[in-house]
Amino acid sequence: MTDKAITIRTGTSTDNVLLAEMGARTFYDTFAKDNTPADIAAYLAASFSPAKQADELADPANTFLIAEIEGIPVGYVRLHLSPPSSAITGIQPIEIVRFYSDQQWIGHGVGAALMSACLGFAIQKAVTPSGSTSGNIILGRSLSTANGVSRLSVARLSS
Repeated sequence: MTDKAITIRTGTSTDNVLLAEMGARTFYDTFAKDNTPADIAAYLAASFSPAKQADELADPANTFLIAEIEGIPVGYVRLHLSPPSSAITGIQPIEIVRFYSDQQWIGHGVGAALMSACLGFAIQKAVTPSGSTSGNIILGRSLSTANGVSRLSVARLSS
């Protein structure tokens, strides 16, 4: 854990360059050892340009949560509100598309702070106009590598 406060803020349209740089760096740090340099380069070019991040930020189905310590970005999450797939049941599933922390901050509470913010976001989205939750709260995390291997992890909270 860090003795410095971790703050979480929602990404804005002006964060596209930040997210492109942090996304490329953290993806590379996480997956480069398991992929060829050509595959990594192709994936980074296709997924983490400032223009691509601007498009993702502009999509109302996406929400970016950015973790900062003393105003310096140290991690982020991209959440996507999506229609349920056959693998997930629930009224309002939310996919955790990306969940990254800079390597130097792993083990210092950044992931826990981001996950807490994800759960808060999910609870907020699951609350109906009457004030009750709309059923189970489900967060899914799809993991992918540059070569297309993917898995799905799901957390379910009862309301």
